[in-house]
Amino acid sequence: MVSVGTNNESGDRGAAGRHGGAPSWAEALERRVLLAADLSAKLGPTLAAAHASYVEFAAATAGSVGPRVFKLSPAAVPNAGTLRIDGTSVEVRAVAKGATATLLGRQLTAAGATLTGQYGRVVTARVPLGALPGVAAAADLNFARPAPAPFTRAGLVDDQA
Repeated sequence: MVSVGTNNESGDRGAAGRHGGAPSWAEALERRVLLAADLSAKLGPTLAAAHASYVEFAAATAGSVGPRVFKLSPAAVPNAGTLRIDGTSVEVRAVAKGATATLLGRQLTAAGATLTGQYGRVVTARVPLGALPGVAAAADLNFARPAPAPFTRAGLVDDQA
């Protein structure tokens, strides 16, 4: 008799089957190290540089007493003017790998984001700068970029009727 989905006659499914397909602790650690080394693969250079700038700020002000005000340095972050930063959160537009963004929305919320909009495969969210690595690690994330500012005062008004 042949067992389907097993590696041997005793029914042992190997490491993946015994642990429900979860990676070992070494694989999880390796993934974190690679993620920290290059956030720009999924987040782009602007969000990756903003996260690095925030990490430096947090480290420099870790022991300080009183209010800490984060101000993004345009010299340290490429295209800093395109970021919509409010305090320590940034507006992000994320695109899902799947057909809809429902699963991605849940993953971003679990990472610490606050969803502000969703349409088709696209999710817009406010993400704390410190939570950007968690957003990049979302399994259903194809890529994320800074959300563009809305168009205001885009032209002349000929008629208000």
